[in-house]
Amino acid sequence: AKSKELFTACRDLLSQMASSNSSIVKEYVSKNQAVVNDNLNALSDSVGTEVKKLANGAMEITYTSDHTVTSKDGKTSITYFAGTIVKLTPNAEGGYNQEFVQGGYRDNITGVETKVIGHINDRAVLQVTYTREYHEIRKAEETESHKAVDITYAAGTVLKLTPKGKEYSVELVSGSYIDNINDIKVKALGGGAIERTYRKEYTEISEDGKTNITYSAGTVLKLTPKGKEYSVEL
Repeated sequence: AKSKELFTACRDLLSQMASSNSSIVKEYVSKNQAVVNDNLNALSDSVGTEVKKLANGAMEITYTSDHTVTSKDGKTSITYFAGTIVKLTPNAEGGYNQEFVQGGYRDNITGVETKVIGHINDRAVLQVTYTREYHEIRKAEETESHKAVDITYAAGTVLKLTPKGKEYSVELVSGSYIDNINDIKVKALGGGAIERTYRKEYTEISEDGKTNITYSAGTVLKLTPKGKEYSVEL
C-alpha cells in the first residue's frame, strides 16, 4: 500500500512538472510570436533558411545552418539548429502557430535547449536540456494544474516530454532538480529510477484525505519503475 502511495506522490510531482513544461512550450509559442512576425519577411532572403509556402497561408521553414532570431527589444533570442524544420500556420490573432517537425532550438536567454526526438500521433516527443542552472517560478493561475511552481533545475539536467492527451508526461532522464516549495530534491539514477531527498519535514496528504504521511528531514527514497508503478526503497 505504501508503495502505491509513494508512486502517487511521485506521479503528482511529475504531473506538476509536466504541467509546468507544457506551459513552457505554450509560452515559447506566445513569447516568440512577435519574433516570428518581425522576421518572417526577411527569412526568404536570409542566409541559411529556406521557406516553402503551403496551403491556406501556412509555410514551412527549413534552417540549413544555425540561425539566430532576436526580438527588437532584445528580451528574446532563439537559435534554431541546422536541420530544424518549423511549420507556421496562421492563427486568429493575426500571427502564426509554430510546430516543430524536426530539429530544435536554444533559448539564448535561459540556456534551455529543446529538441524533437520522435513523434507520437503526429505530436513531437521533446528532449529539454538545461545547459545551466535554471530557476522557474510560476503562479498557480499560470499552470495547467493550477498549482504554483518553484523549481530549480541543475545544469545538465535532461527531461523527456512525451505527449499524453493534451499535456505531456515527463521523465527525468539525467541530472536533478529541487522542488523549492516543498524542499524536495529529485535526482535521476538512470533507467527511469529516481532518488527523492526530503530536505525538511514534509507531510503528504492524499487527495481523498485518507492517507497522511510525514517524512522526517533527511529521508531519502529510491523509486524504481515497476510496470505503471514504482518499487520503493527507504
